[in-house]
Amino acid sequence: MNAINLITIQIIGLITMIGTAEGLFTSTISTILFALAFATFAQCSIYIGKNKKWLIKEESEQLP
Repeated sequence: MNAINLITIQIIGLITMIGTAEGLFTSTISTILFALAFATFAQCSIYIGKNKKWLIKEESEQLP
């Protein structure tokens, strides 16, 4: 998975968290969506943190 895909997934997760934060703990669906988005965001952050050198190298090789 390349860096652009990971960052896109993170942004979607962040937008989902912001969108469902108002209904957190009042709506079951909002709470589940928020938890899934948070877990996805955290997982992407951990992966990027552990593999940042490899991701930078991969992206720099793809540049023209």
